[in-house]
Amino acid sequence: MDKKFCITLIIALVMLADVCFIKLYMDKSEDKKQVQQFEEIVSVVEENENTENKYAALYRQNKDFAGWISIPYTSIDYPVVQSKSNPDYYLNHNFKKEYSRFGVPFIQENCDIETSDNLIIYGHNMRNKTMFNDLLKYEDRDFYTEHKLIYFDTLISESVYEIIAVYKTVAN
Repeated sequence: MDKKFCITLIIALVMLADVCFIKLYMDKSEDKKQVQQFEEIVSVVEENENTENKYAALYRQNKDFAGWISIPYTSIDYPVVQSKSNPDYYLNHNFKKEYSRFGVPFIQENCDIETSDNLIIYGHNMRNKTMFNDLLKYEDRDFYTEHKLIYFDTLISESVYEIIAVYKTVAN
């Protein structure tokens, strides 16, 4: 091979490695930032645990706040929002309405949380094992048996749902 070609190839590979490293570093930094933001939201709820409405402070921060979803002994413990005018907004925006690849779990725009028997809640399955990643564990019968209940609280009610079926599908 030509010496000039080899040097050019090595430089290109080093530059590509740098770009990949920078992208990986930025993704890890964003992961950390988003996890910290969710921890801050949890702390707001915990601070208001003994008040008449522990979620009122979150509603004051974001009027799209619809409720809180949790499955005990899993990583699923998040605020849930709903934007009827821009349904997919929270697919890539955080609770503070800033761009985020994490997004925030959100309710389908045509679901009425006060009257609907069924609520459709969307959220990401993140590679870093956050958000709705633990839902994949329901393929294991033992996990299902130990985690049958989903809690969903709103500003006006607290509900418990029992999981009766699980299936995996592609979102698009």
